[in-house]
Amino acid sequence: MKDLHLLPFGVSADRRSKASLYRQIYDGLRSAILDGRLESGVRLPSTRAAAAELGVSRNTMVAVFEQLAAEGFLRSRVGDGTRVADIGPELLFRPTRRNARRSGSARKPAIGSAPVSPSPSALRVGYVIAPEGLEAAFAHAVRNTGQTVPQPMQGALAEFVEEGHYGRHVRRMRTLYAKRQALLFALVGEHLPGVLELLPCESGMQVAGFFVENLDDRAVAAAGARVGLALAPLSGYWMGPGGRAGLHLGYAGIPEEVLEEAVRRLAKVLRRA
Repeated sequence: MKDLHLLPFGVSADRRSKASLYRQIYDGLRSAILDGRLESGVRLPSTRAAAAELGVSRNTMVAVFEQLAAEGFLRSRVGDGTRVADIGPELLFRPTRRNARRSGSARKPAIGSAPVSPSPSALRVGYVIAPEGLEAAFAHAVRNTGQTVPQPMQGALAEFVEEGHYGRHVRRMRTLYAKRQALLFALVGEHLPGVLELLPCESGMQVAGFFVENLDDRAVAAAGARVGLALAPLSGYWMGPGGRAGLHLGYAGIPEEVLEEAVRRLAKVLRRA
């Protein structure tokens, strides 16, 4: 059987783009899965064939496939290759039968986005559980801003959670993120001893790192951007004086081999600061 070609599905890698090749391919594949261009069960090309088609290294393709598999978008079996998993757009756009009865249930005040870990940039779904008596005001605001979520999307997301898919996804990702956090701590301990102290965190997708010496975290973030690092200075989160300088570091979406190179670059930046 001939390998599927990815370019016709909008998956490409442009070396002139500011985005990394990994990010371009990852975003392209994920979008093609979510909007139904790549349907559930479709067999993807081998990492070697995909790398040759897109003009990237095989390691890049392996990292992309592993990340999408960890997030539940792809599944791999020995002898069957890598296929699109069965939690794609046919779930996201399935008509709902439960919206009406949910809308009248009792609620407590809350606001948030739902859910963050699968892909907030693709879902773009937020929610407000309005206090009693304010439902009409919130509904009026939504209608007037035009920021509504289609009912099929609302229902599909609810079913995604109720049927256990989201719970399974969270369990998979919790294991993956714990592994990457442990690697980040080990790499910082190896390359940045006495320079950057990471604040232990039992869960999540980011950690805070404090400078041991008095460094300008905004200048460090700017220097990091020049070598391809997206760093957030902690000083931007303080509302008054007295906060410790440091960096807000995300690790959840970064493959292990990329994470190691990122820490090496950060070490070089901090040595020059």
